[in-house]
Amino acid sequence: MSKNALLIAAAGLVLCGCQSQLTCPRTIYLDGAGWYSGHFSVRKGLREAGYTGDIERFGWSSMLGPLPDHLLAGPDHPRVDNLADRITRLRRACPKGQIVLVGLSAGTGIVIHALERLPVGISVDYVVLLSPSISSRHDLTRALQHIRYRLYATSSPYDMILAAAPSAGLEGGRPAGQVGFQTPRIFTSGKRELYEKVVNLAWRPEYAAWGWDGGHTSATNSDFIRVVIAPRIMDEQPHPLDASIVER
Repeated sequence: MSKNALLIAAAGLVLCGCQSQLTCPRTIYLDGAGWYSGHFSVRKGLREAGYTGDIERFGWSSMLGPLPDHLLAGPDHPRVDNLADRITRLRRACPKGQIVLVGLSAGTGIVIHALERLPVGISVDYVVLLSPSISSRHDLTRALQHIRYRLYATSSPYDMILAAAPSAGLEGGRPAGQVGFQTPRIFTSGKRELYEKVVNLAWRPEYAAWGWDGGHTSATNSDFIRVVIAPRIMDEQPHPLDASIVER
């Protein structure tokens, strides 16, 4: 393992602890690149909405700053396998319990790549990607095979951080948090069925009343989490305002 990989792994352990608890329902939250944390506001919003499950923070940052984290948030990041292992052990411990993944910015790259590493038969219930910097052109097929219900992704053309940044891990294409996820160019019936789980939550002016002004980190505002995000992960039935990217 390289020196950088060891540093990242050590920093992750410092941030998140051993994460030995294997109880559900549980939400696993990943911050974005650098030092900003939306963990407390996301937790506050979920609790105010009535969510009673455990909420844990999964650390992955190298603590070297936003740019190194952003550029390294690809499939080879050492914490990708750690997260996949955490999800696998959790699901095997509680086969019917709810598991939700929430990622912010470059942390969404770690989330998606970890889902792609899961064994057959292991899945989470919901995935929420806040201001995702992973590429809008990333093929989500393998990740979606490990999601039972839906994947939500916020996007805003007013996200000035993503407007000036390449996609996380330098995958190519605009970040999904600016333009929303796109359907694959080769779109088979099997992929179409999987992509019915994907819902782009594009910014609307009314979201400003709940704290998301279209900016990058304000998508973690506790009011936005409480009013918009929490109802979508606390009910197995599709939200009445949802429309998958296949339907648009």
